[in-house]
Amino acid sequence: MKKFLSILFAAVALLSFAACEQPDGDVDAPKPVLTLAAAEVEVAADAVAGEVAYTLENEKEGAEFTFEYEAEWLSAFAAADGKVTFTVAVNDGDAREAKVTVKYDVATAEFTVKQAAKAAGGEDAPVLTLAAAEVEVAADAVA
Repeated sequence: MKKFLSILFAAVALLSFAACEQPDGDVDAPKPVLTLAAAEVEVAADAVAGEVAYTLENEKEGAEFTFEYEAEWLSAFAAADGKVTFTVAVNDGDAREAKVTVKYDVATAEFTVKQAAKAAGGEDAPVLTLAAAEVEVAADAVA
């Protein structure tokens, strides 16, 4: 009987230790941290692309970037080499802006894209370029 109790006690002890094992995978692994270099990205009315730099700490195998936005004038988001890049449609109207949410696993960051309005008259504003800072005119000069 003592032998039976010893075997039973050993089996219970062994099962107790087995139940305390860690599950597969590293549950203590640090979570990814995503940081954007800017909270706002300003683009010209005739811009076709934009970008914002990012840093990513604690990359996770199999995790991918996703993007959420509700502006039809933004598209083709991608993240690589420390930059989030995107396509911007030419703006033929008033200034506009849109919030973009960038996600990587459990990490989330946001930025706002602000696109300038098209210049009045539907064309780009004229640019005046001076060749000299000063112009001298003789007192007896006739126009």
